[in-house]
Amino acid sequence: MSETTSRVPPAAQQAARRGNLIEAIRLTREQTGLGLMEAKQAVDAWLAGTTRAPLETGDVAIPLQAALALRHGRLIDAIRHTREATGLGLKDAKEAVERHLAKEPSLQAEFRAATTATWRRIAGRALLLLGLTALAAMAYVALIGNGV
Repeated sequence: MSETTSRVPPAAQQAARRGNLIEAIRLTREQTGLGLMEAKQAVDAWLAGTTRAPLETGDVAIPLQAALALRHGRLIDAIRHTREATGLGLKDAKEAVERHLAKEPSLQAEFRAATTATWRRIAGRALLLLGLTALAAMAYVALIGNGV
C-alpha cells in the first residue's frame, strides 16, 4: 500500500465503499489534515486499489462499481458489474443487486431520483419529437391543400 492510499482512514474507506465519495474525501481531510486535492487523490488511489472489493449483501457481495452504478440509476450496469466481479448468473446477480438496494434506504432514494430524472428526459424528448412530427404533418397538409 502506497503512502497516499494508507492515508485514507477506515471511516472514509467505508464511505467510499458505500459509494459516497464526497463523504470519503471530507473524512480524509478532517482526519488527516490533507488539502482537498490531496484527499481526493488519496481516496481515488485507494479506490483504484479496491475497485473489485465487494460490499457485503448477506450471502452474496456486490462490487463497488455496482453500488456506484446504482447511485446513478443504472440498474443494468450494476447487475453487469456484479456478474463480472462474482461470476454469478444473471438471475443471481440481479437478486444480489436488488437485496443490496433494499438494505440501503439512502441508496434507494438516490436510485429513484436518478431513474426519475432519466425518464423525464426521455419523456421530454419524446414530446418534442411528437410536436415536431405534428408540425411537419400540418405543413404537409397545408402544402397539399394549396395544390403545391
